[in-house]
Amino acid sequence: MSENSSSSSSSGATKKSVDLGTDSTLAFFSLVDWFEKNRSKVFMGLVILSIVVIGIYGMNSLAASKQVAAAHALATVDNTLDFADPSKGPGGSDYQSVADSYPGSRAGARALLLAGRTYFEKEKFTEARNAFQQFLNNYQDEPVYMIENARYGLARSEEALGNNSAALKEYQNLADAYQASLSEASRFAAARLLEAGGDLKAAYLLFDSLSLGTGFSYWTREASVRKQEILKKDPSAKPAEVASSTVDLSPKP
Repeated sequence: MSENSSSSSSSGATKKSVDLGTDSTLAFFSLVDWFEKNRSKVFMGLVILSIVVIGIYGMNSLAASKQVAAAHALATVDNTLDFADPSKGPGGSDYQSVADSYPGSRAGARALLLAGRTYFEKEKFTEARNAFQQFLNNYQDEPVYMIENARYGLARSEEALGNNSAALKEYQNLADAYQASLSEASRFAAARLLEAGGDLKAAYLLFDSLSLGTGFSYWTREASVRKQEILKKDPSAKPAEVASSTVDLSPKP
């Protein structure tokens, strides 16, 4: 009885193994048959996939090549700098040319900032404003310090052109700049423009808040001087709430 059972079990196991092999073979031939029937579709799919892969690789290679070429072009311009005589160095148009030739590149972004600065130093304020504005229009994904520098350059250019309202707006936008020194310089410039425009109370408040800063920089020292000068012009420029905070509350003899 046990021998029959063992024999049955063995034959069953053998039969199961044969069935698995048969199923695998049938699946293989079914796949081959499907491939034969869809050969053209499979081939076309492989062609499309190859084109996509090659296209992605080509785009990445082209982008990398563009970045390298832009960096080389900017370095070539920088190499013409003459530290002994800056007037002989590259002009704003030289940097502008790099930016225009390689739009969207990191070197192109830096070239625009250098173009704006160089134009400003040579008192070409319209060109400087345009360069800084071009940067702000096209490079909002650049590091924040570069964006802030462009805004400050734009503000200074607008002020140099006599567009004080536009300059004031840009300076005020930089009041909370990431760069502390730029924030102080912008707040001081905004207060100065407010004073020039006759808004002595607003100017005093801004100078006062700047002078009470935690740091002791050039701007905080100058703000302390300027707010006192405003009070000489108009003592009422100091608001009551500010005046009350400075009342001497020490005991009188």
